[in-house]
Amino acid sequence: MKYLTDWNAFKENGSFNGNLFEDLVKELLACMYPNVIWEQTKKSWDGNKDFVSKGLHSNEKWAECKCYKKKLDLKVLAPTLVMSTVSNIKDILIFSYSEINTNAKRKIAQFAESQEATIIVYENEVLEELILSRCVKYRNIFSFLQKMYIYRFSLTKSAFFFK
Repeated sequence: MKYLTDWNAFKENGSFNGNLFEDLVKELLACMYPNVIWEQTKKSWDGNKDFVSKGLHSNEKWAECKCYKKKLDLKVLAPTLVMSTVSNIKDILIFSYSEINTNAKRKIAQFAESQEATIIVYENEVLEELILSRCVKYRNIFSFLQKMYIYRFSLTKSAFFFK
């Protein structure tokens, strides 16, 4: 992470709390898709998705949240991809605190192409940029110094988009 270095609000006992990270993503989804209702799945046994869109005029979308310190590899994301195939879901959003490793990105791209799916990944600094550009509610949990970036901020990176 480059801009938002103080993630203590998302930690309990020194470890990341996935539920708090999901709360952040819920807010992001509401900002990104204002005309879509997102239902949060239960905390465990959720079918490898954290949110499901409930739009009247759009295809169902899934969102998956990963709040890990280390780079993610394919085995962490594969269950979501497999279950999306089983459920015939063609639109997937992945929100990850950490980067996704190069091999996993390559495999996600292959998967998206073979399934004719659209997978958008917001990882690491791209996730930060999304927070700073879209998520007013969460800006105040980061330190004052980091807030200064908000006023000078412009999107310089883009999410990985696999189709």
